[in-house]
Amino acid sequence: MATGINVKFLSINSEAFDVSALTLGLGQEIIMSIPSLEGDVRWFADNDPALKITPNGNLANMIAEQVGQSTILIMDEATTILREIVITVISEEAVNLGLKASSPEPKQ
Repeated sequence: MATGINVKFLSINSEAFDVSALTLGLGQEIIMSIPSLEGDVRWFADNDPALKITPNGNLANMIAEQVGQSTILIMDEATTILREIVITVISEEAVNLGLKASSPEPKQ
């Protein structure tokens, strides 16, 4: 069964749907949900220090606490892996670089 992962970004009041990978700035807080799942859902990240995870059924509150990368496994009661998501936490300096790109111009 397909189980889409949705993410709500609390700092900018926005949501993304069916996420498979994510980059967060240090200190950013999100709520991750899997609406199609009910019952006991397990969120496993092997106590990775990059994220603080507070699970609550098919929802999990996450705070980016340390620069790094974390692979989160979402499992059912029988510990069958339903989904996997990689979350990369980047530094405040990287978030604030403010890079911009102009429109592409053809070579002459």
